[in-house]
Amino acid sequence: MADNTQLNFTSGGDIISADQITTLNGVPVSTGEKMQRMKLDFGADGIATDVSISNPLPVYSASAALPTYASVTGGLMSAITATDIVTIYGSATKIINVLSITISGIQTTASQVLFILTNRSSVNTGGTSVVQINVPYDSLQPAGTATVRGYTVNPATLGAAVGNVNRDRSFVAGVGSATHANILEWRFTDSKNFVLRGTSEGLCINLNAETITGGVFNVRIEWTET
Repeated sequence: MADNTQLNFTSGGDIISADQITTLNGVPVSTGEKMQRMKLDFGADGIATDVSISNPLPVYSASAALPTYASVTGGLMSAITATDIVTIYGSATKIINVLSITISGIQTTASQVLFILTNRSSVNTGGTSVVQINVPYDSLQPAGTATVRGYTVNPATLGAAVGNVNRDRSFVAGVGSATHANILEWRFTDSKNFVLRGTSEGLCINLNAETITGGVFNVRIEWTET
């Protein structure tokens, strides 16, 4: 097969780099059909920079450009027969994409603690809770619109449960223990972010109505808003 194509063959014109092919997307092509070889460049109007090892092609990550937030509920003392201890609910104006939830804590006597992540379709009511601060990853971002609450007294009524998203037991160390406690992390970035649409949709960390004597927990939630 003959590669390349010469322009104005009889007068010795420029040679255009090409590759003679036999198939295109798996389909046979006409004899002698060629694909022009193209070189990738980038740059602003009027400027071209060849892509090379020293000048790699710039890549734009759409997810990295999204307004991103974190909220930390620290030193939360869980209630007796604790149900939901920390919740994140959606927004009236934005779509909330939950990226990750991280939990750690201590208790009087070290043991395994069951943590359940429940998706709810209506809001909790009653109880004693504090709305946590939404911290933007960029000072130029608008204020976060998701609502994160930490409960020290159980909600009087739990929102309707769609179902459990995760259910894990994790070791929680005792006070003064030399043993390091586990850090439980639920991440949604490996598949699809967990999406909350509207103020009635939420993700809730639940302790299955267990009493964690001396239980003090730290919960970090990270999300984007679109």
